[in-house]
Amino acid sequence: LGIDAGTQSTKALVYDAAQRAVVGRGAVSYEMLESDVVGRAEQDPAVWVDAMWRACREALADAGGDAASRICGIGVSGQQHGLVALDASYEVIRPAKLWCDTESAEEAAELSKSL
Repeated sequence: LGIDAGTQSTKALVYDAAQRAVVGRGAVSYEMLESDVVGRAEQDPAVWVDAMWRACREALADAGGDAASRICGIGVSGQQHGLVALDASYEVIRPAKLWCDTESAEEAAELSKSL
């Protein structure tokens, strides 16, 4: 079972090693959170979790039969450089800042000049 959690969607594939073929596919799309702040790119991590479950169920259903019971391994890839802030109980406390967020570009430039 392969899972790719990206910026725009989460995709899942079921690969059959004996057939050397992808036998099931699933995908769930999602959006950035709406914002009036220029450069802000945020998402709710709960959306990612829900999309992962839904994409996996879809891929396993597409594979048919007893595909779920035959899974021998799971590979996961995801978007890079995201920040998910957690509290002391490991609960998400705000939307995740994504790698493509440029909200603080001006401040970053000022800091770079002072180095």
